[in-house]
Amino acid sequence: MAGFGGDSWMTDHDACMRMGQTIIEMINERDGLQRNGSNYSKINAEIRSRIRRYQQDIQLLDQNLKKASSSFHLTQREADRRRALVDNLKAKEKILHNSFKQDVSFSAPERTSLLPSTSGFAQDGWGGVSEETRNLSVNELQQEQQRILQVQDQGLDELSAIINKQKRLGQVIGNEVDEHIGSKIKMIRSILP
Repeated sequence: MAGFGGDSWMTDHDACMRMGQTIIEMINERDGLQRNGSNYSKINAEIRSRIRRYQQDIQLLDQNLKKASSSFHLTQREADRRRALVDNLKAKEKILHNSFKQDVSFSAPERTSLLPSTSGFAQDGWGGVSEETRNLSVNELQQEQQRILQVQDQGLDELSAIINKQKRLGQVIGNEVDEHIGSKIKMIRSILP
């Protein structure tokens, strides 16, 4: 990190922010690797090293801020603003540390618990069969399906009629607006020389 001072403090802060972002990206990359691979171990060691450096940089920023505040190199408002920035970095450091320690690999039982149960499908082969249709024959199910399709078709026909009526109404309104605007334009033209 750079030395002590107003601009250098902000430069150091920005560098610390970038380092935090890099660590997050590295943790995400590590989480995508197999836990027992050599790349996993290498990136894990690098993350651990960078987190330590990140912690040291935050401490140095904090110390430099305290020095600048105590020697009145900063206004109280600027000192408070920078204090909030340091506190934000400390909070991010805790998040990074927790993310680093978190094990994202799942065992087989944990993976299967994430998926919905298929026991209902496996038992009857139909999934969401209702009580009303469970005991119907194939012909009766086909008739029920045809009845449902006819009801849907009827509903679509009604919807189509409503949409056509709305379309015609929109066209009539559009024509009336065009006529009204046309008459206003004629009136304005007659007034103007």
